[in-house]
Amino acid sequence: MVLFVDRAKEPELYDEYERRNSEMSREFLIRNIELSFKGLRKGHFGLEGPFIRSLNHFAMVNLVEHPGAFRFEDVHLPRFKNYRALPPQEVPDAFRALVARWHQEWGKRDPIGLATDVLWQLIKLQPFVDGNKRIARMAAYFVLNRCFGQVLQGSNTMLVQIERDPSEFYDALWFAFETDSLGQANTGKLEDMVGRYVKRQLESAAPRER
Repeated sequence: MVLFVDRAKEPELYDEYERRNSEMSREFLIRNIELSFKGLRKGHFGLEGPFIRSLNHFAMVNLVEHPGAFRFEDVHLPRFKNYRALPPQEVPDAFRALVARWHQEWGKRDPIGLATDVLWQLIKLQPFVDGNKRIARMAAYFVLNRCFGQVLQGSNTMLVQIERDPSEFYDALWFAFETDSLGQANTGKLEDMVGRYVKRQLESAAPRER
């Protein structure tokens, strides 16, 4: 257990800590992307369960009672009324199974497709007490860099683009949840979105013609 801010009682302090945590978790992510190309053996994926949980810890420390811990309660998403989450007791095994599957698919799926699956599955599972969408985006961004085999250049990252205007992200996510409630999730809009984000990032790194 760590000390945490009660959002209802101290909203301004909560917002300040959330901003600081966002910067801290982003730095942790970028540092690990860079290190992954120095410390990992060639062909190793690098997306491990403890790393994803550490992302949640950095993002949510002092904002929730148990940062980085699997959720122990049922979860409801007001934006997605038809969503039905796995019972909390099933979350740890489901989380580990996802990570194992991604390791098997590493090198076999295209980067955009695998990153989209990481993004969608983590949001759908809602493994943590809070901060699941931001952690899913960071994990997906880690996967993009690893799958492309280099630190992606350009300051206009997927994370920055969603933070600047989340409407496209939520529209694609809503479509995935709606189709999932009908029996088969269609993540096509999410995948197209991720592809556009990568394209914009790489364009932001390209030298401008005079």
